[in-house]
Amino acid sequence: MILLLLSLACSDPPPPSAPAVQPEPAVEPAAADQDTGTRQASTNRDPVITSISVTPARPTAHDDVVVEVTAVDPDGGHPRLDYTWTINGQEIFGLHSPELSHDRFSKGDELRLVVEASDGEVEVEGSTRVIVVANTPPEILNKPGSLRKVEGFKVQAEDLDDDPLSFRLEGEPEGMSIDARTGVLHYTGSEEAEGGAYQVTIYAEDDDGGSARWQFGITVQAGSPGKKGQAAEEEEPPTRRRRSSRDEEPKEDEEEEDVWEDEDEE
Repeated sequence: MILLLLSLACSDPPPPSAPAVQPEPAVEPAAADQDTGTRQASTNRDPVITSISVTPARPTAHDDVVVEVTAVDPDGGHPRLDYTWTINGQEIFGLHSPELSHDRFSKGDELRLVVEASDGEVEVEGSTRVIVVANTPPEILNKPGSLRKVEGFKVQAEDLDDDPLSFRLEGEPEGMSIDARTGVLHYTGSEEAEGGAYQVTIYAEDDDGGSARWQFGITVQAGSPGKKGQAAEEEEPPTRRRRSSRDEEPKEDEEEEDVWEDEDEE
């Protein structure tokens, strides 16, 4: 009994237990857009073509065509514009302008302009509608007041598209006509024509619907001979006669050269 107690008293005491290790809390990474000194990458936005306008809207073969293009960059820059013209589907190389001179096309040609707007990273494309070159109407070249006598008067007209022209009348008295091909007026008169004032319109027309007109007034008497018909407000002045110093009275059948003799000539 005594030996057992000694043995228990002499045995080593058990080592103290180690304290439990607590895991450290996980550290969340800082957000990229917080106070870390870093930024998110920005996204480029495409340029936008906002309008394309053509002047004139219906050009002829004698009009220069001008296209106005408006484009914006949503990121605040200024888009660079590049232009490409085509005529009847064929590209005009070397021309990078919004203007097209009239000497490059003719009536009936189809024009189109393609526009590219670039911000240095992205290119966007726009274009005009197909522009069909319209007909040029003819033009009458006679000046107002040039019509002094109807018979044999020739109407002068031209067509800048070189289309053939034809002539016709409206409002003419009976017995008046015009040569449809040459534009020469004729007036034979008619006993059936009513006397009075007439407003005559001359038309010069091409074969594509273009026309020009010219008007003049004429006063006729019923049954009067056409060769004496003259423009109502533009009648020729009567021939002036001057008395010769050799004559006491003017002669009715005096020759042309005697009409303009000086009075002091003997």
